[in-house]
Amino acid sequence: MPQKMIVYQLHRASIDVLLEYEKALLEKIGDNGGIYVLYKGDRIYYVGKATTLKQRIKQHFNDKHKNKWDAFSLYVVSNPKFIPELERILIALIKPAGNSLTYQREIKRSESELKNAIRSLQNEYLDKLFPSGEKAIKSTSQKSKLLTKTFKGKKYTALLQKDGTVIYNNKKYTSLTAVAKLITKYNVNGPFFWGLR
Repeated sequence: MPQKMIVYQLHRASIDVLLEYEKALLEKIGDNGGIYVLYKGDRIYYVGKATTLKQRIKQHFNDKHKNKWDAFSLYVVSNPKFIPELERILIALIKPAGNSLTYQREIKRSESELKNAIRSLQNEYLDKLFPSGEKAIKSTSQKSKLLTKTFKGKKYTALLQKDGTVIYNNKKYTSLTAVAKLITKYNVNGPFFWGLR
């Protein structure tokens, strides 16, 4: 039988449980870790993780979250390795006011990486549909060609080889677009960037 991920949960309990019945709660959660949620009224204010829940929640009586919450939920997690990822997912979905923007920035960065990967695939597909770009250059190039480009006040050079590969900073790249993207930090058509169109 598979092990449960959440072995104990308490949903939306008043802060008074911690203030007046702490011993009874601690007997239930023991020294286990997990995820907890702090509420202010009807809204989720903060999502946190703890290797030892009983110590962590009480700390919020005296830290920067003091007097900003009045109820809590907690979820004891069977395997501690899942705790950070569960917290990350909840923060991403809920976007609580009390949490920092760190995870939200990570999510945006992941989305940006996916968008860049999709754009790269789209560019490859367009090059297949309209082979006037790098493929045409590969087929017509008879010898290596030194390319120069000034971008944001800095001069760049690359060597386009007859097989279509590009040498830039002593490294070999598969296309002009790959090098142009490395320089500009965004997707750009390689032949256009290097002035070959």
